[in-house]
Order: sequence, then structure tokens, then C-alpha cells
Amino acid sequence: MLDVVRLGPADDATAVTATQLREVIDRLIAGGRQQPGDPDILVVCDAGYDVTRLAWVLRDLPVEVAGGSAPTGSCGYPPRRMSTTRTAVVRQSMAASST
Repeated sequence: MLDVVRLGPADDATAVTATQLREVIDRLIAGGRQQPGDPDILVVCDAGYDVTRLAWVLRDLPVEVAGGSAPTGSCGYPPRRMSTTRTAVVRQSMAASST
């Protein structure tokens, strides 16, 4: 539903993204896919998008904008790793409960 746009050094990526999203949402509304009273359309962006600005620019449309804030997709928190000791205990207790 989106056309690829090659951005130049002077282009504003958020403005281009907002224009593309606005066009898609306008087509959904015009096509009857979004009616008054329906839940807002959820726009999910990965890290690197200015979701605050996108939400502001698209505030007149029935959308909610959500996005990650870290390149890992974890919203800024490092992945949690279980220790091998804890993993072994969990596995043992799972095996004991299944017998």
C-alpha cells in the first residue's frame, strides 16, 4: 500500500512518512474500511521513527501511533537472560511435575 520513496539528504523522513500514512488512512476511510465509532487504526513503527512527531502530525486522524525506542526493539531495556543455574532448576522442576 505504500510506495517506496528514496530520501535525499535534505528530505524530512518524518514528514514523508506522515504523508504516506495519511494517504493510506485516507484511502481506508474513503473505502469504508474505517467507520465513525470504530477503534482507532494502530500504526506500529520500529525504532528510528519519530513516533511523537508522527502522532502529533496525524492527530486529526483516527490513529494511535506506537513504536520502539531502541534498535533491539526492547524499548530501551537490554534483553533479560536467565542464568544457567536457574534454567536447570526450572527444567528439573518441570520434569518432576510431568511425571
